Amino acid sequence: MAFLYLSAATSSNITTQNHGTCMRAYPYDFALFHPGYFCSTCRFAKPARSKHCPICKACVQRQDHHCIWINNCVGRNNYLWFNLLIVATAALLAYGARLGYVLLDARLQERLVPSALTRGSVSSKRWSTGLSWAEYWHCWAWAISVEWRVGSVMMLTMLSFPLATGFLVYHAYLVWAGMTTNESAKWSDWREDIRDDLVYRARISQLRETYPKLPDDVEPRDEDIRSPWPRGARAKWWLVRMVDGRQPTLRKKGENGKEGVGEGAGNEGNEEVPDERWAKVHSLREVDNVYDLGFWANLKDSMLNRG
Repeated sequence: MAFLYLSAATSSNITTQNHGTCMRAYPYDFALFHPGYFCSTCRFAKPARSKHCPICKACVQRQDHHCIWINNCVGRNNYLWFNLLIVATAALLAYGARLGYVLLDARLQERLVPSALTRGSVSSKRWSTGLSWAEYWHCWAWAISVEWRVGSVMMLTMLSFPLATGFLVYHAYLVWAGMTTNESAKWSDWREDIRDDLVYRARISQLRETYPKLPDDVEPRDEDIRSPWPRGARAKWWLVRMVDGRQPTLRKKGENGKEGVGEGAGNEGNEEVPDERWAKVHSLREVDNVYDLGFWANLKDSMLNRG
C-alpha cells in the first residue's frame, strides 16, 4: 500500500517553478528530442525526455507512460516507487499462489491418502502417487470445486503472477537499455524509417555553422546540464527523417557570396544541391543513445535522479 500511495501521489509534472531545473536535467540527443520545440498546451520549451500527457494535462519529466492503475504518469520522480510496487505485487501474487497450493494439497492429502494406505508404504505415500495425468488433474479440479474460495484465489494469482513478472522484466530491460517506454516506441519508429531509407545523420559540430545554438533558456549549454549527468554523454549526431528519402539539400551560393549560381544573377537562391554533411543511416546501430550510460549508471539515474 505504501508503494501504491507513493506511486500515485508523487508528481513528475513540469511547472513554471521547476521548468528551468527540468531543462538542465538531461541533454538533448538530437534524435528523439530536439531543442526549440514548445508544448502547445503548457506554452513552454519542452525539456529533453519529457512528454505532454493529455490525461494529467501537464508535461511530465522523463515520462515513461501513464498508468491507469495509479491514475498518474510514471516519470522521473516516481519511477522507483512504481518499480517497487511491481516487485511487491509480484511477490504477493507468488505468495498467494503458493499458499493456495499448500492448502489444497493438504485437502487432497487428507481426502485421498487414507484410501491408499493398503496399497503401499505409509511413509512414501502421497495422494498423487500412481495417478495418471488425467486422474491428477481431475483431483485438482475436484479440490478447486470443493474449496472454491481458496481455489479461485489460487487460480487468479497463478495467472496474474506471469503478467507482473513480465512487466518487471520489461522495465529491467528498459533500464539496461537506457530508455523509457515512450522512448522505446520512438526508437521503434526510427528503426522502421531506417529500413525505408528515410533517415540521414550529420555531425552536430558541422551543422552549427548553419544552425547556431539557441538561447540558453531554450537549449541549455553543456556545462549547465545537471552535474550527475556525465559531461561526456552528449549527442554527436543530428538525425533527420526525409519524407521522400532524398538527401537534405543546401542552397548553392554564387561566386559573389550570394545565394544562387555563378555570379548570382537572375536565379539567386533557386538552385539547391545535396548537402554532403548528411549521410544515410543504414542501421540503428549507427545511432548513439546518449541516455544509455551502462546498466548500473542507468539504474542509478532512473531510480535516484529526481527533480
